[in-house]
Amino acid sequence: MNGTNAKPRHYGRIVLLGLLGFILSLSVAFGLLIYNTDVPAPVAGPTGKKAVRSGPVGTSTSFAIGTTTPRITIVEFADFACPHCFASFSVIRELAARNSDTVRYVYRDFPATNENSYILALAAHCAGEQGKFWPMHDQLFLNQGVNTLTELTALALRIGVKQIPFVTCVREEQTGEAVLTNYDEGKALGVSGTPTWFINGERIEGEIPAETFRKVIADLLAR
Repeated sequence: MNGTNAKPRHYGRIVLLGLLGFILSLSVAFGLLIYNTDVPAPVAGPTGKKAVRSGPVGTSTSFAIGTTTPRITIVEFADFACPHCFASFSVIRELAARNSDTVRYVYRDFPATNENSYILALAAHCAGEQGKFWPMHDQLFLNQGVNTLTELTALALRIGVKQIPFVTCVREEQTGEAVLTNYDEGKALGVSGTPTWFINGERIEGEIPAETFRKVIADLLAR
């Protein structure tokens, strides 16, 4: 497959009690939760913005930062081509860094926004093969719109990734299985658009305003 225009090869408890429910209800009412539903079939539109209990969120093919003994685990299914994920990325990165002793943030791929989503995910994982996932993660969002292999290689070189292994990795889709596993597991967990969050197992769909996110974390840490 030509890596420069690759698509996915198949599309295959803690209850946050009063504060979370109240805040999220207000967010929905005022349209503050934004959800990327501009996705190709068979991905369906959102079923709502409420927190929904799901099963365990596996993270074997993902990248994580923060403590390995967290009080709060935040898993995000996202897409580097998704504008709403871009709006959220600086918020979650700041919160994860500020609370690194209590929070673990896990990024998982759900490449469904457009035809470039898959190669962007590949690029991030290929940079991750050289220990540079998070710098590449940030570069992809900060330079959203970049999508050719040449452009992606330039970003990778900027963060110190070795060119030949990176280009080979992307062209040969060496990390494709991990990307598509994330996508498939997201679908199995009820993910239908990006961003979708799992906060200690609670599924929350859409962009969460920064202040709401801070209050949710503070409420959980206070328990």
